[in-house]
Amino acid sequence: MIDCINLRRANPDSDYVWAAREFNFENIFKGMIFLFVMASLEAWPTLMIDLLDGPEFSHEVGPIENGNFYYGAGYTIVFIVLGSFFFMNLFVGVIFDEFAKQ
Repeated sequence: MIDCINLRRANPDSDYVWAAREFNFENIFKGMIFLFVMASLEAWPTLMIDLLDGPEFSHEVGPIENGNFYYGAGYTIVFIVLGSFFFMNLFVGVIFDEFAKQ
């Protein structure tokens, strides 16, 4: 979940620095936003690609492409099936049921 961005003005000795992507798990609040975006099915393929380039990170070369392939893909699929399809539909069903009673 790290991107290489050009910060030549900020650091004239190096051309690039590794910076965290917009959605990440650096703290609990960013993690909850990440999970909410994935549960709403907005841009989930981009988030899955971010998860695939996960743990094998070095400051010299950055994240290894598909370094977390099986865990990242498995987590995304399980979360979307359980989180989005089951819990979101359950939540919406309860809301509609309450409005139908009135």
